[in-house]
Amino acid sequence: MWAVVYDFLVQDVCVDAAGRAVVGLSPLAADCKRRRDLAPGEALPYHKADWPGYEDSQRAPAGYERSDSFPVRSPQLGPLVVQTFDFGTGAGRRFGSFDHGDGGQVVGFSADSASIILTEDAGRGLQLMAGPRCTTGQVSGPLLLDSWAIVVRGSGGIESGNAVAKLRIVTDSSCPTAFDYAYTEWHTTSLRYRMSLSGDLTQPLRTLVSSHFGGKAVATAGHLERFYFTRELGWTRWERWQNTNYSKDPDKPVKASQHLNAARRCRPLEPAPATEWLMTDCREWTNIVRPDADAGDKPEFWVDRLRRYELTTNLFSN
Repeated sequence: MWAVVYDFLVQDVCVDAAGRAVVGLSPLAADCKRRRDLAPGEALPYHKADWPGYEDSQRAPAGYERSDSFPVRSPQLGPLVVQTFDFGTGAGRRFGSFDHGDGGQVVGFSADSASIILTEDAGRGLQLMAGPRCTTGQVSGPLLLDSWAIVVRGSGGIESGNAVAKLRIVTDSSCPTAFDYAYTEWHTTSLRYRMSLSGDLTQPLRTLVSSHFGGKAVATAGHLERFYFTRELGWTRWERWQNTNYSKDPDKPVKASQHLNAARRCRPLEPAPATEWLMTDCREWTNIVRPDADAGDKPEFWVDRLRRYELTTNLFSN
């Protein structure tokens, strides 16, 4: 089962007859006749970026954020999948270097689940996802597993299922004294994604959709993060939804949703959980751009930092 999930999480590369990655060619291209998962340590032959808002389509056609999905090998946890957040527009920001607001997230695999074990972003910096076994002592790699679940092993398999995840975000080395709960639902379907500034769509791509609710049940959750994974591109789309019944400022999600719709960055795909839910943010990483280096770009800019952070050095040390 995890081999199938791994295939959805890691972006593919197009290869020649000798199995070598073709730089500049993505699995969305008609010329891509052979493909496979990107290998650990392999250079990125293309980048996935988001789509600019309508008002920025001329100024930033290559998008605001690159987000690549690649495998690494951890000495503690074995195979991991990294998704990067690399912003390249705005004052002092450029693609390929770690600037303020850059980061990413990492997925680890246990016998029972594939789950996000850590993230870094502009909001709270580096955050570890403590799993249900992290009850006393110090946080370590194995205790991060089974936390922010994407898929949980069960009778439904990858095609359809749900579970209530138990986790707590921590920013230091101590296991938490209490946990939060997140109802999680996943299923597979076929969806079409944007592939040009003019709005052309891909062919239907088989997609794993995983929805992470901020609470034990859909009706009482305040927010939702929804992830879309495809075999071709790995992490393909992210959405943030707000339950207006549980918003401290009811106007805030309404205005955010209106702004998102006006920007035309993301067309609707999966339906809202219920009428009181509004999509307030979205990124669709199907804007394909060439690497900066002729031989492809090493996917190192964030992983190098994780090797140096005290909390993550043991996970990513060479």
